[in-house]
Amino acid sequence: MNSNELRNTLSSNIKRFRNFRQYTQNELAARADLSVQTIIKIELGTLWPSDKTLCKIAEVFEIETYKLFIQSIWNV
Repeated sequence: MNSNELRNTLSSNIKRFRNFRQYTQNELAARADLSVQTIIKIELGTLWPSDKTLCKIAEVFEIETYKLFIQSIWNV
Protein backbone atom coordinates (compact mmCIF):
# COMPACT_ATOMS: atom_id res chain seq x y z
CA MET A 1 0.00 0.00 0.00
CA ASN A 2 1.47 3.34 -1.00
CA SER A 3 0.93 6.62 0.85
CA ASN A 4 -1.99 7.70 -1.34
CA GLU A 5 -3.77 4.39 -0.79
CA LEU A 6 -3.18 4.69 2.95
CA ARG A 7 -4.57 8.23 3.01
CA ASN A 8 -7.59 7.16 0.93
CA THR A 9 -8.25 4.13 3.12
CA LEU A 10 -8.11 6.21 6.29
CA SER A 11 -10.36 8.97 5.02
CA SER A 12 -12.81 6.50 3.52
CA ASN A 13 -12.99 4.39 6.68
CA ILE A 14 -13.58 7.40 8.91
CA LYS A 15 -16.42 8.52 6.70
CA ARG A 16 -17.90 5.00 6.60
CA PHE A 17 -17.66 4.54 10.38
CA ARG A 18 -19.24 7.97 10.82
CA ASN A 19 -22.10 7.12 8.47
CA PHE A 20 -22.54 3.70 10.09
CA ARG A 21 -22.95 5.42 13.46
CA GLN A 22 -25.24 7.95 11.77
CA TYR A 23 -23.13 10.89 12.95
CA THR A 24 -22.85 14.10 11.01
CA GLN A 25 -19.42 15.64 10.66
CA ASN A 26 -20.49 18.14 13.33
CA GLU A 27 -21.46 15.35 15.73
CA LEU A 28 -18.22 13.46 15.20
CA ALA A 29 -16.23 16.63 15.72
CA ALA A 30 -18.07 17.43 18.96
CA ARG A 31 -17.76 13.88 20.31
CA ALA A 32 -14.03 13.76 19.48
CA ASP A 33 -13.40 17.32 20.72
CA LEU A 34 -12.13 18.36 17.29
CA SER A 35 -13.12 21.10 14.88
CA VAL A 36 -15.54 20.36 12.08
CA GLN A 37 -12.92 21.60 9.63
CA THR A 38 -10.50 18.96 10.92
CA ILE A 39 -13.03 16.19 10.27
CA ILE A 40 -13.83 17.58 6.82
CA LYS A 41 -10.15 17.80 5.85
CA ILE A 42 -9.42 14.28 7.12
CA GLU A 43 -12.36 12.85 5.18
CA LEU A 44 -11.26 14.71 2.05
CA GLY A 45 -7.74 13.37 2.50
CA THR A 46 -6.18 16.83 2.67
CA LEU A 47 -5.11 16.54 6.31
CA TRP A 48 -3.16 13.71 7.86
CA PRO A 49 -4.31 13.44 11.50
CA SER A 50 -1.97 13.20 14.44
CA ASP A 51 -1.87 10.04 16.50
CA LYS A 52 -3.80 11.85 19.24
CA THR A 53 -6.54 12.81 16.76
CA LEU A 54 -6.74 9.26 15.41
CA CYS A 55 -7.15 7.91 18.94
CA LYS A 56 -9.93 10.40 19.68
CA ILE A 57 -11.80 9.41 16.52
CA ALA A 58 -11.37 5.68 17.18
CA GLU A 59 -12.59 6.16 20.75
CA VAL A 60 -15.78 7.81 19.48
CA PHE A 61 -16.37 4.84 17.16
CA GLU A 62 -15.52 2.42 20.00
CA ILE A 63 -12.92 0.63 17.89
CA GLU A 64 -9.19 0.07 18.08
CA THR A 65 -7.26 2.70 16.14
CA TYR A 66 -5.66 0.23 13.73
CA LYS A 67 -9.08 -0.60 12.29
CA LEU A 68 -9.14 2.84 10.65
CA PHE A 69 -6.36 1.57 8.37
CA ILE A 70 -7.78 -1.79 7.27
CA GLN A 71 -8.37 -1.58 3.55
CA SER A 72 -11.00 -4.31 3.25
CA ILE A 73 -12.93 -3.77 6.49
CA TRP A 74 -16.11 -2.83 4.60
CA ASN A 75 -15.89 -5.70 2.11
CA VAL A 76 -17.04 -8.25 4.67
